[in-house]
Amino acid sequence: MLACGLTSLLVLSGCCGGVSRPVRAAGPSAGAVYFSSGNGAALYAVDWDGRTRAVPMASAPPGTPGPGVKPAATRPWVSRVSPDGSRLLMSDGSIRDRAGKVVGALDPAAGLMPSWADDNRHLCQLTTPGYSSFTGGTLVGPAVLTWVAPGNQPHVVATVGHFGPNATAKILACTQQNGLAVIANFTVSAQSAKTGLNPVTTLLVVRLADGSILDQRAYPVSTNPIGGYVVSVSPDGRYAAEAEMVVHHGPVGPAVVRELPTGNVVATLEPLTVLGFSGDHSRIFASTSNEAKVIKWQTGEVVWKHPGEAWLAAYQPGGSAFMVRERTLWNGLPTDGLWLVFADGSDRLVAKDVGEVYAATDTMP
Repeated sequence: MLACGLTSLLVLSGCCGGVSRPVRAAGPSAGAVYFSSGNGAALYAVDWDGRTRAVPMASAPPGTPGPGVKPAATRPWVSRVSPDGSRLLMSDGSIRDRAGKVVGALDPAAGLMPSWADDNRHLCQLTTPGYSSFTGGTLVGPAVLTWVAPGNQPHVVATVGHFGPNATAKILACTQQNGLAVIANFTVSAQSAKTGLNPVTTLLVVRLADGSILDQRAYPVSTNPIGGYVVSVSPDGRYAAEAEMVVHHGPVGPAVVRELPTGNVVATLEPLTVLGFSGDHSRIFASTSNEAKVIKWQTGEVVWKHPGEAWLAAYQPGGSAFMVRERTLWNGLPTDGLWLVFADGSDRLVAKDVGEVYAATDTMP
């Protein structure tokens, strides 16, 4: 198993309303994580106790038919899942519950892929004027944040960046509970595409109720050596973890955790890359050059670690557990297994041969 202290990788062999009203957070065992099989043919859900079930919905676009074969019927597939797993946003803009019943809809041409808010009913979305007529190429224009209540017209919150040949923006947190969105701006370059490092240039904390910018922080980008800052934000928008990275070297200084929107540093950690926070913001999932860790960042206690590479797949809403992907061998071929890492640091393999894991935002790997 993926256990603390292991020294080798496992080879598997067997198996628009108001936005400022507080809402109760999901309970520690609430919800489910959705994932597809490796070939994309089936969709599954696993709860935070480790129980898995098949889901009667499409997980991927229909395959391309061969010569002389009729095209598959048009069907929507899963695009994004709310934090507690109660709502599935489909490719056609429909929103479905766990049983596949349509419970809402939004305009699929209104903007970029939206991110679910932590109330599991609303969404944050980035768009730009004229997006509905955008058919491909380079998206150009102001990056506009909207608050989406399915079935209603999106509410424009604020302009939070710019889209262009060398610029883009991303939602890192969307929290109805705290009335905030956290947006990262990036300077995209050919160098980023080659190196795999796409550093954050600006981080903004935006109040959803009136579009006020509560905090704005700029990060430097270097070209010699090629480097910049990687930033992760807790789901409730209260904390940001940042680490300076240099291509081919990894983290080059201590990672820090800042409180938002004050920007005050509240923890300094070893050099590592923070890939995400737990749902209760008490822990981080992080990686170094040779292992992955779950750390209680306020004390530095390592709860779980794994030698080699592992990737964050999902966080438990309101809780401390994580779903983690690990690439290993299955029948001699590389495949991804999905592991549930519990709050106490124990873990359990919940699925082999995993394709995509569907998250609430596009910040998960």
